[in-house]
Amino acid sequence: MVCNIKECKNKVQAKGLCQKHYMRFLRHGNPMTTLYEMHGLEGTAEYWIYRKILARCYNKNHSHYERYGGRGITVCDKWLSSVNSFVNDMGKRPAKGYEIERINNDKGYSPDNCRWATRQEQMNNTASNRFITYDGKKQTIAQWARELNVNYRVLYARIRRGWDVKKSIETPIKSEFTKT
Repeated sequence: MVCNIKECKNKVQAKGLCQKHYMRFLRHGNPMTTLYEMHGLEGTAEYWIYRKILARCYNKNHSHYERYGGRGITVCDKWLSSVNSFVNDMGKRPAKGYEIERINNDKGYSPDNCRWATRQEQMNNTASNRFITYDGKKQTIAQWARELNVNYRVLYARIRRGWDVKKSIETPIKSEFTKT
């Protein structure tokens, strides 16, 4: 059997990769990484974000591998082969606190499925969120709690207990539960 890397004709050692590409994968989380990758991005936030993406998707020893690579989340070939391609497509991180978010959590990392987002924005894009519609507008319970300055836990508990959305939001909260 031959290595899975395009244009590599070496014999497979493990995981569909030859010795050279397998060792790169183990060391760097990316079988395409070269020893002297001259991108000039070492130490930048974008570089470390890129490395973490690769590790989550391709390093079975990574603590989050099961939620990414383990369920089929991959990195597009263009980004897999070069951190420069990643930065050219995504641009520099807008500010500290921004991370890469996959728009569709069931698809991989690619230019058409990724954007820079804050942790709070990312929390609104998880499968566990509960959306409610109030006054013709659909948002998560957390978004409504922030927008209306309502205690999240009380609002969540009311919805969970089967209260009507309007009643859950508009019923005054006893003073010991009010948001401080």
